[in-house]
Amino acid sequence: KGGAGGVVHVASMQPLLAAKPAVNSIEKALEGEGDLHLGANRQPNGWTVVTCTSGHGRTVWRDMVPEAAVAVAGSEAFGAVACENCCLYIFSRAGRRRLPAIMLESRVALLEAGGRYLMAVTTDGGCRLWDVEGLKEECGFSLASLLRAGGGGGADATVTSAWVCGEGVPVVCLSNGVRYTYHKSMKSLVRLADRNTFESSSLFSRDPIGWEGGAGGALARAVGQGVVLTGVGVPSMIQMDQDQQAAYTVAHAETMVAGAGLLESPQEWLAWHEKYVGLLVDGKDEAKLREVCQQLMVRRGAGGDGGWR
Repeated sequence: KGGAGGVVHVASMQPLLAAKPAVNSIEKALEGEGDLHLGANRQPNGWTVVTCTSGHGRTVWRDMVPEAAVAVAGSEAFGAVACENCCLYIFSRAGRRRLPAIMLESRVALLEAGGRYLMAVTTDGGCRLWDVEGLKEECGFSLASLLRAGGGGGADATVTSAWVCGEGVPVVCLSNGVRYTYHKSMKSLVRLADRNTFESSSLFSRDPIGWEGGAGGALARAVGQGVVLTGVGVPSMIQMDQDQQAAYTVAHAETMVAGAGLLESPQEWLAWHEKYVGLLVDGKDEAKLREVCQQLMVRRGAGGDGGWR
């Protein structure tokens, strides 16, 4: 509210996510095939020793930072250490500091790495994704409105996990069962799934082994197939007539095709696309079939999406 003399008073924001606590010792295996571990150990003088070791215990490189570490992450390409004063250190494969300490808006709640990419989720609900090798931001967005979906002052949900897939595509899972990714061109969050996504679709399956693209696909992981059946979908299916369920199944396939494309998962994209086209043929939906064929011809001619489609 405005006060005397035009001064604006802003209430302090309550953290939406729990901060990682400062610890005396932390260690994490780095992503990738090289058996490497990144550790941070607090010293009696208050400094923290950052060490990268091989699986045989050999020290690959070592450095020191003056703050207490709260999280470490990395891959074969880099290592990262987040500290309690909101700073973030990034080290090269050989232990060289790629940048001076990066200052984040608030403390880190989650720090994850994948390939050349680093993702940080902060306590204010912010999410940042960087291409470490290219030293550039891939995307940045806020989860605050999603975490405060109930409209209260605090958080109604929390982030349970987050990771990077494909060429720098973030996936964030909330405690309410909803999973999101970020569309970089549209600059918008996209909901991949919720607790009961398309349970009434005739293509729905909770068996991750038999799911399109297999259990290990990026889309299968993000959508979270294989969770315990809630029973919500069965009554919904009974209440739908044949035409309604057919339309709902087509919507399911369309969503999965788009999701696999966003997550850059070609095998899953192809598997769902074949299912989708089959549904359109069975339903004699000529208009949608024409659109699909036209889009495929344009992509093939332009060599879009890296040619994988």
